[in-house]
Amino acid sequence: DFRVKARKNPSISLPVMLLDRIFVADQSHPLPVGDPEEPKGTWRLVDGKWVPIERSSVTFDTKTYVTVVLATSYIDWTNWQLSSIPGLGTLSLETFWGEQGAWIALCEMEPDESVKAYFLEANLEPMKGSSSPRSSTVYNEDDAERAQEEMVVAGDEQSKAVGHPSSEEEEEVTRKRTAYDSSDIDEEDLSEWVPTERDWLRSPTEGLNGANGLNSEEVARVKKIEMALDEPEPGTMKGLRHSLSGDLLAYEDEDMEPQPDKLPRRISRRSVMTLTLPWYLRTSAGQLWWCISVEGWPLCWRRDHQISRLCEAVEPGKAQLLRSGTSIQDMETARRRATALLCELDPVLLDEFIRMDVGLTKLLPSIDSGWIGVVESEGRIVERKVSLGEARPSDAVLRTGARVVSKSAVLRSAADAAGRGSYLTDLGSMEDMPLALRWKSDTGSRSWMDRPQAYFSEDFFVGLSRAKASRTTIADAPAVTVQTPQRQFVFLMRSAEEANRWVSMLKMQASPSPAAAMPTLWKDRLRRWPINRLVCNDFELFLDKEDQDPLALSAKLLRLAVSLQGCSADEVEPLISLSCKLKCVDLTPLEPQDLWCFWVNVYHSLLVQSLIVCGRPRNVRHLISFYNNCSYLVGGHIFSLAELEHLVLRSQMAKASARLMNLLVQVWRRDDREFEERPAFRAPYNPSSNFRCRPDWRLNLVLCAGNLASSSRLPVFDKMSAAAFDALMSKTMEHFLGAAGRLEKKPMQLPYVLYRFRQDAPGPPTEGHERRWATALAPILGDVDRIAYRSSYNWTMRERLDLM
Repeated sequence: DFRVKARKNPSISLPVMLLDRIFVADQSHPLPVGDPEEPKGTWRLVDGKWVPIERSSVTFDTKTYVTVVLATSYIDWTNWQLSSIPGLGTLSLETFWGEQGAWIALCEMEPDESVKAYFLEANLEPMKGSSSPRSSTVYNEDDAERAQEEMVVAGDEQSKAVGHPSSEEEEEVTRKRTAYDSSDIDEEDLSEWVPTERDWLRSPTEGLNGANGLNSEEVARVKKIEMALDEPEPGTMKGLRHSLSGDLLAYEDEDMEPQPDKLPRRISRRSVMTLTLPWYLRTSAGQLWWCISVEGWPLCWRRDHQISRLCEAVEPGKAQLLRSGTSIQDMETARRRATALLCELDPVLLDEFIRMDVGLTKLLPSIDSGWIGVVESEGRIVERKVSLGEARPSDAVLRTGARVVSKSAVLRSAADAAGRGSYLTDLGSMEDMPLALRWKSDTGSRSWMDRPQAYFSEDFFVGLSRAKASRTTIADAPAVTVQTPQRQFVFLMRSAEEANRWVSMLKMQASPSPAAAMPTLWKDRLRRWPINRLVCNDFELFLDKEDQDPLALSAKLLRLAVSLQGCSADEVEPLISLSCKLKCVDLTPLEPQDLWCFWVNVYHSLLVQSLIVCGRPRNVRHLISFYNNCSYLVGGHIFSLAELEHLVLRSQMAKASARLMNLLVQVWRRDDREFEERPAFRAPYNPSSNFRCRPDWRLNLVLCAGNLASSSRLPVFDKMSAAAFDALMSKTMEHFLGAAGRLEKKPMQLPYVLYRFRQDAPGPPTEGHERRWATALAPILGDVDRIAYRSSYNWTMRERLDLM
């Protein structure tokens, strides 16, 4: 029972008589008892031998010794995890119980399920020795130093008082629990140690060791920028600048210059309200830098612990605000919470905090070291070691982005291919070779299904035979955009010279290719949503800051999608680019009617675009996958066709039958907090009400599923008056009834969807649903004495969909 509200703790209860093995004896006997290879059953000890008996003969009294055995290969109490679960592999028990132990009790129950008496109670506590897995919490240097000092002092005192640990203590420390083992994830896919790029995940007792041999100079340079000096006199403005800005004043005489003091710096209260954190940077040394943007002022970058101190100045107790987790959604939660606090800053304090100019170009390494900034998603920049090598035939599947690299054999092949390549500056002799960019990306626990302390590592392969390179600017830093048929990639450099050199090199390597095929949808490598999703609008990053009308955008997108049916891949590119603008829409200004219209337009746009890109489903298995996996990113969140219908449009209407939902529909349910605080990338704030439409029974005759059981024409909703809206709805419903129903029959047969959602029929519940539908549809059907429904739902997809 996992109903936490109903009971104090989750529980699992089962009768003793249903356990695997029961051993009955008239005297005590040594344990363990029985043969593990024996089948389930019941035995009695007779003359020193266990004799099988009927389970019904077992009685519980004060004279009989009863031993019960519950054997399972799926629970590993030592490592505190579920193991070898079909379809799941290994799953940490902390997913269900947190860090609390398991309480096992043998008791007698009353008929009302209350406990009458306890016969046995036992507590199983998780083993937490010093060698337990690394914590996934992010720490700063101050915390690390304090932890190191406390650990040394405590260790000295313990050594003096106790001496060397006993064998029992050593055994206890050895029995550590790990979140996952090789039965769940390949060794190449899940590292047992934290890689260099993820040193920011190490606990304070391990420290931060990002200075590897290949990048030590760059690490030292960035470390020098943020290194703190001794704290000056408290209470002075200089002390405030030192404590909050990371003591950057020590480097005014070097390459870091403060903002020009000759310009009047008067940040107003209104300017403070415009503060945002548009980007964050993960360096190869594990440092986390946040970009601060204030309207009318240059961008500046500060370390995460400096931002935390500033949040602490606004509201005490928020010092660890930016260290709440490791997943992409956790980072977005920290971004939103920190932004809300920083907007309450005193203007003078903010002015002092952002006075020192720390630009992104000063944090990025030189491409000569092989490390460059990779824009992995909106608002996220990570330093990766990118190499350019020969594209091998074995990389073809990987370059399409059609699947996630996780198999050992493929990874070994990828590693061999990457090893034969060279860095970007050594490619003068490779002009005639088909090339591919390669880099390794790593992620923490899955954001959509938590896997504590699990680190995934995957290789990126980007073929350049049809790639287009161009220059752009990201966060005031020179950037290079590489456009492939599968996706757009953006790389950041320290200087414009390095960016130009990269563009010229990539353009020199590009080669003509045959006629373009329909692009394969890119699978998400950051594990922000279920891995089987096919996202139709994640082709390029949305970096446009201009405000846009969401309803007008959805209407334009639907018209374009319908007009491009049957077109080639090159002609579909404008549709894919336009749909990417849905990723960061702000739905807050929309009225309830406009919000409803927006989501209907989005559903039909996704339907048509999925048919164009993925093709028409031909069988039931493909149909189920089509509706459950083809998705759009809207307002920072992912929605499949099934989720748009059942979680957004029908959120306040009658639910589909349990049989339909269990067999055909697979949706990712999210609560209000996830919608408001945990987007998959940087996106405008949308309250959870923006993802739930008002109820309208007419939706049943407006929403088109693209099959023969629904309409063949799609309405396009623009900004319109209530009267124009009702007129378009009536026209759409009339066509739906004629296309999916049989109005010429006696009695008239309505579309099967009205029977499936018959509870949506308006009218008094005392009347039957047939009469209520007849009354509601009277303006279209006229006076009807008796109606019926189509006997089945035809899932066959239509060849083409047109507009009303």
